[in-house]
Amino acid sequence: MVVCCASKLRDGAYVDLGGQWVGPTQDRILALADELGVERFPWYHNGDTLLVYREIVARFHGDFPPFTGDPPPLPPEDVSDADNAWTLLESIAATVPPDAPWTAPNALSLDRETLTDWLDRTTHTDLARFVFAQAARIGGNGAFEPDEVSMLHMAYTQSTSPQAEPDKFRSCWSQSSATASSPARSSGASNRTI
Repeated sequence: MVVCCASKLRDGAYVDLGGQWVGPTQDRILALADELGVERFPWYHNGDTLLVYREIVARFHGDFPPFTGDPPPLPPEDVSDADNAWTLLESIAATVPPDAPWTAPNALSLDRETLTDWLDRTTHTDLARFVFAQAARIGGNGAFEPDEVSMLHMAYTQSTSPQAEPDKFRSCWSQSSATASSPARSSGASNRTI
């Protein structure tokens, strides 16, 4: 049996979406991976982060979201705006029960507002909107567009798998050993790109 993560295109072709990340608390998927003989390898989270934002391509020793470690090479007021918005998201997420998000005190209003609308109301820099868009699209939050998701869902994803806890989520598995020997892993560089 071949285990893969693929997406079917309109013309019927499939596109391999690459390896998947699994955390130590995801017992069922880890058991399934073991049952199917899927090779696992460590997720390298140490090292520099590569920031690709507008015309800036730079490495910094830190992480996002939220920004930790050394700050990225961006205007401090932009970084502060992104940090403040992320802190606000975390405080909202703390009110959302993971097992019953619809029972959050402000669930109805959160569900009526898109992430884009919330960002427009809450932030004042393109960087803050960029950080949230990247987290929504490719982070642990879910693979969705900011204008297509409610704030209730965004807060729910943070209540169930907060971005601020990367050390809890170090294991990953892949369908092939070729991924495990990629240049980013063999060079000791981080596999994170912003």
